[in-house]
Amino acid sequence: TESTPAAPAGIKGGNENSNTSNINSSDQETACVQEEKKELSQEEQQMEEEECGKEQQMFNQLFSTRRPKDGWAGLSSGIKSVAKGTAAGMASLIAQPVVGAKTGGVGGFLTGLATGVASCVALPVTGVCVGAYQVGRGVANSAE
Repeated sequence: TESTPAAPAGIKGGNENSNTSNINSSDQETACVQEEKKELSQEEQQMEEEECGKEQQMFNQLFSTRRPKDGWAGLSSGIKSVAKGTAAGMASLIAQPVVGAKTGGVGGFLTGLATGVASCVALPVTGVCVGAYQVGRGVANSAE
């Protein structure tokens, strides 16, 4: 008598329906995981939008972003933005290391110093950019 070859490991001989059901259950699990990710991503998107709104509000409070009516109003708005950016940068340079030292000791101080220095550079540069933009807007609005 001839012997039939053994089925490969993991496959039951003569019952192909069990393979199909395993594939279908795997597809269902994948669909469930994808749906959960969609729900999480919608919640994450909503949280990001809320955070973005808060950041935008803070930015508008720090820098003058109102539409200037003419060149002089644009220049005034630009100077205010540069001054506020510089002041906020200097305050950050002092405050960040102090807060870091209180919460994390020497390591926190060094982290705070690094973020303070970065903020001390970034905020005045942002103020200059916003200021230049405001001057440009004011000059453009003068022509209207």
